[in-house]
Amino acid sequence: MAQRTWYDPLECDTPYISGRAWNVEIGKSYARMPERFKEVMPKAVWNLSRNSAGLSVRFITTSPEIQVKYTRAKSYDYKNMAPLCYAGVDLYATDANGNTHWIGNHMKWNFGNNSDDTITITFQDIKIPEFAHRGLEYQLYLPPYSTVTSMRIGVQKDASFQFLHSSAERPIVIYGSSIVHGASPSRPGLMWANILQRELDYPVVNLGFSGSALMEPPLFDAMSEIDARAFILDPMPNSHAMGEEIVKRMTEGVHKLREKSEAPIVLVECCG
Repeated sequence: MAQRTWYDPLECDTPYISGRAWNVEIGKSYARMPERFKEVMPKAVWNLSRNSAGLSVRFITTSPEIQVKYTRAKSYDYKNMAPLCYAGVDLYATDANGNTHWIGNHMKWNFGNNSDDTITITFQDIKIPEFAHRGLEYQLYLPPYSTVTSMRIGVQKDASFQFLHSSAERPIVIYGSSIVHGASPSRPGLMWANILQRELDYPVVNLGFSGSALMEPPLFDAMSEIDARAFILDPMPNSHAMGEEIVKRMTEGVHKLREKSEAPIVLVECCG
C-alpha cells in the first residue's frame, strides 16, 4: 500500500468548504447555518442544518489515488436512499481544458458496522492527462443526509496537493424540501442542486430541509442576509396542505428578500 499524506479542509482560518453562506462564521464544522440561528429556527430545520447537504471540498492534486476518511454523528438509515447517497461522498474532476468528469469509486468503500464508524471511500487508477502538469481540479461532494464530524483526504506521499477556497461569485440560493436536500439519487453528485451548480459553474447554497420546508419567517430572514445571484424557492412538496397560509407566507417571504436584494426570485410550482 502506498504511503499517504493526509489533509483536513478545516485546518485553516477560513475553512475550505464550498456551497454554504456564512462560511467563516460557521467555522470548523460541516454545518450549513451558524450557531446564532439556533434559537430562532424551527427545531427540525436547525437539526437538519447540521447535515452537509450541498457542501463540497475543492482541491488540486497530481495523485492517481485519493482516499477519503470521515466520521458522522449517529444518524438514521433511510429506506428510500442507498447509503452511497445519504452517507457517501462523490468526486468530480476538471482538467486544464475545462472538461469535467465523474470519478467512479468502483465500490471501494467501507461504511463500517455502525453509523458512527469511520467511513473510507477510495478512488483509484485516476488517469492524469500528460498536459495536466498541475494535476486535476477536484470537487468532493459531501453526504446530504449526514452530519459530518471529521474528514481527511489522503493522497500519495509524493503527490502535490492544494485546497481551493470557495468561489467568489455570488451564489444561487435554493430553499426547498427533501428533493433539494438530497433525496433520492444514487449518489450526492446527482442531486439536482449539485447538477445545477456544475452546469452553470456558479456556487449554489443548498437550504433544503427534508419534510420541513414550511416557509417560516426565520428562513426568509436568514436568506435575506445572502448576497445572492438568484433565489429558487421550492417548498411546495412540504407546504401543499397549508391552504391560504401558503400565499401569506410566500408573499411575506418574497417581500423580505426584495427589501434586501434585487436578485431574481424563482417560485417553483408543484402538483397538488
